Amino acid sequence: MIDGIHPAVRCWFFAIVAMSFWPGVPTRSPAETSNTFDSLRIDGVAFSTKDEMVVEGFIVNTSPYRSSAKVAMSAVRINGRGNSDELCFHLIGSPDEGESKKLKKGDWISVKGHWGRCLKAGPLLNIGFNVTEFQRIPAVPQRFKDFSDRDCEMTGTAVAGGKLKCQEEQAAIDGLSQWPPDLLNKEVVVRGRLHPTGTGWQWQNAQWHAASLAERIGQEVVLTGGLRSMNGVWWFQCKGDEERICLTSAEGRVLTFNSDHHGGSARVTGRLVRQLRPALDQITTKVDRDLVPQYTVLGARVEQLDPEGGGWSSHWISGKPVPMRDGLPVLEAVRAVFNGYLGGETRAMLMRAHNDDVIEFLQRDGSAKRTAFLAAQMEAPGIDPTLKLLYASLLAARNDERGRQVLRQAVADPAYPLFPDAVYCLFTFPFPPVTDKSAKPDVAWAEDIFLNLMSQDQKKLVSGWALSSDPAEERLLTPASAVLFYSPALRWLPIMPSARLRQALVKFSMTPLDTESANFDGANSQSTVIEALCKDPSPLAPAVFQDWANLLRREEWYVLIPLVSRLLQEGDTESILDLGKPGIEALSSIGWARDDLTVTQLKSLERLLPDLLPEAEQTLRPQLIRRGPEPAAELLRLLADPKWEKKSGILFALRGTKDPRIIKPLLDFLATVKDGALPQEDDLATCGALKHSFAAIASVGNEEALRALASLLRMDFGRVENNYMNNDGLHRLIAAELINLTGESFGTDAEAWMKWIESRPK
Repeated sequence: MIDGIHPAVRCWFFAIVAMSFWPGVPTRSPAETSNTFDSLRIDGVAFSTKDEMVVEGFIVNTSPYRSSAKVAMSAVRINGRGNSDELCFHLIGSPDEGESKKLKKGDWISVKGHWGRCLKAGPLLNIGFNVTEFQRIPAVPQRFKDFSDRDCEMTGTAVAGGKLKCQEEQAAIDGLSQWPPDLLNKEVVVRGRLHPTGTGWQWQNAQWHAASLAERIGQEVVLTGGLRSMNGVWWFQCKGDEERICLTSAEGRVLTFNSDHHGGSARVTGRLVRQLRPALDQITTKVDRDLVPQYTVLGARVEQLDPEGGGWSSHWISGKPVPMRDGLPVLEAVRAVFNGYLGGETRAMLMRAHNDDVIEFLQRDGSAKRTAFLAAQMEAPGIDPTLKLLYASLLAARNDERGRQVLRQAVADPAYPLFPDAVYCLFTFPFPPVTDKSAKPDVAWAEDIFLNLMSQDQKKLVSGWALSSDPAEERLLTPASAVLFYSPALRWLPIMPSARLRQALVKFSMTPLDTESANFDGANSQSTVIEALCKDPSPLAPAVFQDWANLLRREEWYVLIPLVSRLLQEGDTESILDLGKPGIEALSSIGWARDDLTVTQLKSLERLLPDLLPEAEQTLRPQLIRRGPEPAAELLRLLADPKWEKKSGILFALRGTKDPRIIKPLLDFLATVKDGALPQEDDLATCGALKHSFAAIASVGNEEALRALASLLRMDFGRVENNYMNNDGLHRLIAAELINLTGESFGTDAEAWMKWIESRPK
């Protein structure tokens, strides 16, 4: 990001977008910058939405993501006061499109205006800013006087006498007479309090480190930035640096996190190294990712800085502040913008997404006063009808009859133009409960409404695209199907205790939907209901499952997975066989996680095996063996059996044993297997089988496993597969296992790995 910034400005850039911090030193981040919808507090100074602000800084982005702005700037000064918070101002209204095209990263500007909506994205706080005056200005980097007697962080040059030089200014560092030789005349980051003295400036309580990550290799570091992930692979990015950084545990394995932390801020502590690792920018392009030099923090300790998890937002950044009434924020009739639409979106769903931070704030307080406020907004003159439904949903979550009545009336007639919005609001009301209210939202009052809607499968049809106004795109749904398509109604199964609801859904699942448009390409409502009922643990009659099997007999195998899983649980193996090949294919996809089959399902699977064709048996038998008391020996016997052609399932199952006895047989297998020895595997599956072998050895995790993997780097796998992935690619997969096991890296150099293994303390 900083490549486009003028060199004269670059050293100051890190004072605004800081890279790292130290233990015990307060962190400057958007956490210090609080936004309560009508008040924005920046480094102790409060600004209301009515206050005029003058912001000086430089362009950090053109055409910023999810923004009405043409450019976004980093604030160097706000109303003449130096700023070092991570604030990104999105400029709305000015500069115009013509002028914005002339601007580039690093250009300095000054703007006057008022702040609008504030949205957090990872470690950055984005502020929509309504510009009333705009002008280009010469670069005006921060001066020491901007932070007189304030804590701050600055980047400059370490010069003689233990001083930091920034531009033409120098500040002495209290207690430091000379810089360490390795830092002298290098770019460094200093954090502390800048105090004016009679002869100049002095840093008090200062901490420092080299500004460049390259200068810190081998050192213990503290870095602040954001966590990112893709396809289950995680990495870390420093503030102000676009390079992705690996994080490992003390044992060497790459760290993973809960998905809620994607995009969230974090502080990382550990030893920084630079080593060959699988390229993090090839996660979606190659299985055998290239080994490239990457920064890595070994033994990383990660402190989450976001109290509520991740930091991504689907909001659109605009200059409009959140509207307020009686000192509280109110909902806006604005829809969130997403990258792609699936067809089942309603206006209510998109408006709720736009207003989710306001909704979360309003629902924190379950008091009667707050409830009265919501009811008043719901009945406000001229309110948008979709917003009225959203307010009704919030009131229903508080068990308030006024909200319930509005929802009842809205879903009474499927011909109502906002019927999709109404069913969305009705069936989402239990899920945003009031934070400080102990009583759960009551759903019993809506049971009869639910049953009535699910029985309307032959009545007037509903438009199948809630957001479309184009008659050419008209698709038709029955009211019952519309409920399922536009709302999370099936999420009510665990929270609605009455059996009547399940009976109605079973009846719906058996009824042919002849009146529904054949051209509608949304989800099949019957199979959706069957899937939900199969996953629900409530008992159902055996005849129901048999009827479903008949109904879905011609469906693709992946549609049958929930039914086949439930039939296994019910012990109804005959119905699975009656489904034919699609049923067996669905069966083969079940149970690959170690804990996702119950004891009952395993017993049913065992009873099925004698009735299956050899190909299906070869897929499924490893499922039973790997869950047995001594799986390794039996799996290895099948691996050595030439009649057992399908090896992938065996090799995958061996990954879970972590049994040292599997290492030598797997080495023998990999040393002798040749092209055509895996007859049931295509090129892709052959690579998968080999990858499972490497992972199975790595799963043992002892020194013998390390030696075995290193020896595999000497093998030529071109004799097995050379189309989808060549020998070099397979060696990279082996190296990736070694790197992840040890936290060290010698690429695909077998001799270097062996030498390191030999040198390890025994």
